[in-house]
Amino acid sequence: MTNIRGLRGLSTALAPGAAAALVCLVYSGSLANGFVFDDSAYLGSAEVRDFDLRALVLGNWAGLDLYRPLALISIAADHALWGDRPAGFHLTNVLLHGAVTWLVWWLARPLAGRRGAWIAALVFGLHPLQSGVVYWISARADLLAAGLVLLGLGAHQRALPGAGRPRGWRWLAVGCCALAPLAKETGALLPAAAWWLDRCRPVFGTPTSLARHGFDWLRRHPGYLAALAAALVLRTAVIAGGAAPPESANFLAAAEPAERWATAVAILGRYASLVVFPLHLSADYSFDSIPLSGLRDPWLYAGLAVLAGLALAVRRQEGLAAFAAGAFLLAWLPVSNLLVLAPSAMAERYAYAGFYAVALAAGIAAARLLQGPAAVRRGVAAALCLVAGLWILRVEVRAYDWRDDGALFTAVTRRFPRNARALENLGAWHARQGDPRGAVALYREALVVRPENLRALANLGLLEARRGKLAEAALAFSGALSLNPDHRGALLGRARAMERLGRPQEAARDYRRLLSLAPDHAEAEAGLARVQGGGNPAGGGP
Repeated sequence: MTNIRGLRGLSTALAPGAAAALVCLVYSGSLANGFVFDDSAYLGSAEVRDFDLRALVLGNWAGLDLYRPLALISIAADHALWGDRPAGFHLTNVLLHGAVTWLVWWLARPLAGRRGAWIAALVFGLHPLQSGVVYWISARADLLAAGLVLLGLGAHQRALPGAGRPRGWRWLAVGCCALAPLAKETGALLPAAAWWLDRCRPVFGTPTSLARHGFDWLRRHPGYLAALAAALVLRTAVIAGGAAPPESANFLAAAEPAERWATAVAILGRYASLVVFPLHLSADYSFDSIPLSGLRDPWLYAGLAVLAGLALAVRRQEGLAAFAAGAFLLAWLPVSNLLVLAPSAMAERYAYAGFYAVALAAGIAAARLLQGPAAVRRGVAAALCLVAGLWILRVEVRAYDWRDDGALFTAVTRRFPRNARALENLGAWHARQGDPRGAVALYREALVVRPENLRALANLGLLEARRGKLAEAALAFSGALSLNPDHRGALLGRARAMERLGRPQEAARDYRRLLSLAPDHAEAEAGLARVQGGGNPAGGGP
């Protein structure tokens, strides 16, 4: 009997580690993948390649006003270890996702019990909606921020009086409050999630009102706010005076307020559908992928139904269901586009921060069903195994979509044929593969969807010039200059095209304009000298 109990205790202790190991094994297919999408921005950064710690912590990286030094340091450390070999970067992502899966179990264990915590960890780790974050190196910030939030929440709930060594746990929670926002901005929500956990699981008596509870909680946890304030002050100091933000890739930026709010709620319905049926996943949902919502949009009513269910659960302000609903809303609201405009209208990585709440709710529900009659237990166990198997298969298949830019954006265009950004990026990939004709066709298709695309027009002009299609190149460069008259690449490209077309006056005008912007531009000086002196036209494409 003692041996049986010991084996059960050992299996209980090893279960969370086994869940994390299974998750890492399932995602190990990504180790054969390369760099995709925005990964090149990190790999091409001098600060990352040189592991310049001072610049990574105190510099406004790439002028993007996205202060995420922990993510940059993590990627720089990978480069120091692995160089330009992508397998090492993917290995770090896989291990981080395994660690976050373990932290889901660690947080859920006191809340949902042994069985519920184990199921919650597997739901979090194996769900295909998570795969985009794991397979994309540029999503490192999401992995780090989620891990620090879960570590802080787990430490917070173990820092209660009578919990053994509350002071050590409290310091760990305070440290996570300081570090999580340095991984990604959503990490700043850790104190709010900790407050909501205490509200739904009152440990100091039931307060008379929400406001009173909030006041008492802040008085008990001043260290959390001090740590968060320090992180936000550092962020503000570093990015102050940065360059103007780039043009938003969020198509909701041009929508009317009513359309924007309706579409944001409809997108919540789309997220819910991907949680239930994670079949049609996409690395990008920009531009013509998702239409603006209105009263005839069924997704709007799906989103309203989800919001109503979450609101009903939150209204109770007590119990694990209320905590899970509130924790999800806390993570979703900052990227919902209801309050502020997010970088994208919809992105699967936005679900990562709050997915632990979804997993916790699923774990609690499944654990309760597994306490029922034997027939119910067998049915639930069989359903869980079937769902887990289907998820594993979907995750394995999706690894192929992320192996390179060609596969990734082909997969996006299969899902959304009118996704302008995917068409443009697929065109760039064809150009790198030595297929200018295919690249031109894709750029033109992207411009049909989104005519005012400066980068696509400029790149199309370059490709047409290299193919010897000088009139088409000049037309594309003119389109780019109609959007930005000071675009230096387009000015140079059109000037050289005009010069080769035998139109020296128009070429001279563009060369002069370019020299007014960049007086030391050697190519513009040489070109202007040629067209004014009647020299030979410039050879080659721009």
